[in-house]
Amino acid sequence: MFSPDQLVVVIPREDIENGDLGPALEALNSCFVSPERARIFMGAVELVIEGYEHIPTELFEMEPVRQFVRLLDDEFPYWLYFLGLGGPSLRLIFGCFLPPFLDEAERRQQFAHRLGAVMEDRWLPAMGDVAAFAGLAAAELDARTASVFDHYFRSSAPAIATSPADTTVTLRDQAPAVVEEVFYPSAPAIATSPADTTVTLRDQAPAVVEEVFYGEPTGVEIERNDDPFEDRRAAPWDPEQIRISTRTFSLRNVLDMIDDSDLELAPDFQRNRVWKGRQKSRLIESLLLQIPLPAFYFAEDRGGMFRVVDGLQRLSTVHEFVKGGFALDELEYLEGEREKTFAELDPPLRRRLHNAQIVVHVIEPSTPNRVKYDIFKRINTGGEPLNAMEIRHCMSSARSRNLLKRCASTEVFHAATGGVLRNHVRMNDREAVLRFLAFYTLPDLQEYDSYGSLENLLDATTELIDDVGQVSDAHLESWFAAFERGMINARIIFGDYSFRRWPAGNDRRSPINRALLESWGVVLSGYHPEQLERVRPRIVAEARAAMAKNNEYIAAISASTADPKRVRVRFEVPRRIVEDAIALS
Repeated sequence: MFSPDQLVVVIPREDIENGDLGPALEALNSCFVSPERARIFMGAVELVIEGYEHIPTELFEMEPVRQFVRLLDDEFPYWLYFLGLGGPSLRLIFGCFLPPFLDEAERRQQFAHRLGAVMEDRWLPAMGDVAAFAGLAAAELDARTASVFDHYFRSSAPAIATSPADTTVTLRDQAPAVVEEVFYPSAPAIATSPADTTVTLRDQAPAVVEEVFYGEPTGVEIERNDDPFEDRRAAPWDPEQIRISTRTFSLRNVLDMIDDSDLELAPDFQRNRVWKGRQKSRLIESLLLQIPLPAFYFAEDRGGMFRVVDGLQRLSTVHEFVKGGFALDELEYLEGEREKTFAELDPPLRRRLHNAQIVVHVIEPSTPNRVKYDIFKRINTGGEPLNAMEIRHCMSSARSRNLLKRCASTEVFHAATGGVLRNHVRMNDREAVLRFLAFYTLPDLQEYDSYGSLENLLDATTELIDDVGQVSDAHLESWFAAFERGMINARIIFGDYSFRRWPAGNDRRSPINRALLESWGVVLSGYHPEQLERVRPRIVAEARAAMAKNNEYIAAISASTADPKRVRVRFEVPRRIVEDAIALS
């Protein structure tokens, strides 16, 4: 009988950046085909992430990898049983639950503090579940647990593998081991359904998972939109409409354009702050070593102004360095330039940076907005990709940006959301406002289907707001008033639990749920506060009951939230709850 010594699950970069957990879960769940197979692969599974070999950043510091691993952990928390305790995979998992860009001392300090709770509450119980499934004797489980704790306490600062290629070599250099490798999309057929096994082991409602960004929680619940609806386009666009020219600029020219306000680094855009010192220094070092940078993308408007589409953090870093914003540190090759600012560099190096040539693809103003959005999404493949709202912000005009900022800056919005969305690092505050406005201005929920996706609806709403011919300033004022009313009423009804899952019997304060915010916000905006205050207890009781017992409603606010049927459900339930409460009062 074939008895592999190791199961190597190879996960390509495409799956990670698309958030496609399916193939990885299928392979990992193959360990549960039988108790015998679960025993064979105890401590014998390794993960190999491919596609990042040429990026000089640790895997666990790349946000797409971090998000993927955390989502994978939500579905498959059995690492302590299956992964090799001394291998690179467990160190990778550990690293994704620590803040990134820590030095050695910081990592030692953070390790037990950050991982202790997840170890005790999640990973160790999950290991016990697998042991029961595999039929391990108590002595065997005790031995495995002892090994885990020995490794855990010795790993106060796990060294995270920098190179996926090195990881692969390490795995393959264990001859004469027989290795079963799973590489997508051709995962092996599983005789017994892994899904059935998973349900047996973890027969519970989908967990509420909070988004993290660079190791820090964002206060917002992750949305799992895996339905086909999101992949449909409302209408195809003509490739002939694409107008992109390629130009070459010197960095001095680009920096002058920034200083003269001819090149916009995206107004109110905070993401340029997230790069750490090492990343910034390594970028400058690359330029000083005359290593060509990847191409940039700019969008040009009809007035000749440029806006950065792709390359915002790189240009922000160069501009900050030239203006004396930081000194170089953690360099690999130019050790003699360590701790120097731009002004302190030798003149030849300053000239080298100024004269560096960058290739820029310019999206010309004749390109329709809808085509521009799609171009943004297709080219958005950097080490820390922009999300859809960040792309939309870069694309939109001042009118929509100002309205979203105005709504997201109100105290009633901060009160309703507990302040967690204030100046949100991933623009979830602006997205929440836009989702409210999109559904508030939609004449009929049935019309949602015609947009082809939630993103298309949000894109169309942004264009609508920017079009003075279709929407007057008076209309915008009425929309702003409706938004404020919805936030005030939500706070009146739900208090600190506004827009959070709050099922009956559970008083834990969950992260903000965007599906709840858009639906309850719109529904409650149709009432005056005094109408709702007297029926608050009934609304709260019915809403909590729906979140606990109404499976259709729970699904509508949990996953595939862009699906038309689920959109209708999550609006119909609160509308019915409020109407019935008022009618019975």
